[in-house]
Amino acid sequence: MTNRGEHRAAVRAYVKGLIKKEPAYLGRILLRFVEKWPGSSPGFRWDDFSALYDANEIGALADDYGERASATGEEREAVELFRLVLDRRKKEGSVPEA
Repeated sequence: MTNRGEHRAAVRAYVKGLIKKEPAYLGRILLRFVEKWPGSSPGFRWDDFSALYDANEIGALADDYGERASATGEEREAVELFRLVLDRRKKEGSVPEA
């Protein structure tokens, strides 16, 4: 349902509104896309994330809210991991610059 254009736009608008009301919600969202396996570095499920959200928009929100974009250490790590992956994907050209 949310992968179709009209639903995706509605989800994005709703989530953006939640983040504006409570910036730490951003960290909670990003944490849901982090995979942790014993003995390895955490990974970010980019394909799942990008099917729902606009990476440049979420990156801009993370920049705008800074420390307020997360409430816990785990959420801060998720925001940092997202930024690293976003930067790498921009350098690779798989995410256009905003």
